[in-house]
Amino acid sequence: MNETTIMLCSAPNAKPDFLATVEPSSSTDDCLLPFELILNNYTRDSWSSLNNNNDSSSPDKWKSSWFKSVDGKNRLPGFLKYLKERKKAAFGKFDPTATDDD
Repeated sequence: MNETTIMLCSAPNAKPDFLATVEPSSSTDDCLLPFELILNNYTRDSWSSLNNNNDSSSPDKWKSSWFKSVDGKNRLPGFLKYLKERKKAAFGKFDPTATDDD
């Protein structure tokens, strides 16, 4: 199972709190996230917009993946509403993990 625990920092350098445990919503989704992912910043910058990820001058390629919550706590809808109302995006950096077959 490709479950990831998402942790959220309420402020820079704050201790992260549990947000959700997620897994890819489709078995064909090949996005590999680490076991734990910490979202430690917020931004309104244009680079964070899903509609702005086709910039050919950018060296970074964005990949969209869809996930579903599997922890039963139902915290993600409220978090997404919070971000939408404030026109913000939460982000954190991570390196894709290797599969267990490697």
